[in-house]
Amino acid sequence: MRYLAFSAALAVLISPAAAHDVTTTLQIAASDPVVETAAAATQEVDPTPIAPSVGALPSPVADTLAREVELLDGAREALRRNSPGEALSKLDGYAREFPSGRMGAEAFVVRLDALVRSGRSAEARALAERHLATNPASPHAAKIRKLTGLGAP
Repeated sequence: MRYLAFSAALAVLISPAAAHDVTTTLQIAASDPVVETAAAATQEVDPTPIAPSVGALPSPVADTLAREVELLDGAREALRRNSPGEALSKLDGYAREFPSGRMGAEAFVVRLDALVRSGRSAEARALAERHLATNPASPHAAKIRKLTGLGAP
């Protein structure tokens, strides 16, 4: 029965429109003597969820990600104010604080933008070419090419 309830909950998450059909299936299954016997024979299962919800991330992980986002937002804000030097300084701080940060790919794109805006297009293009040579399927590839003036592959 617990398996059926779990399956029903999963089905409702996948297709909320199926809620009525799932409820009917559970009612039929609950009245089945075989299902009732199997349910009675099982021992209690710990109701603790297997994976934490997104809001329940351990605080150091959430704090670290929040700090990464804060630093990148600061760099983006500097670009909005037309201060590419300040953006590069903030990105250097990000790189020092998070050498293997989870937002590293996004920081790279922001860095390319800042380099281009500061008149260092050749440097940006060289970084972009190296990056795309090792990461041709990067989700940021199109934006990298657009920012640096590189053509399609």
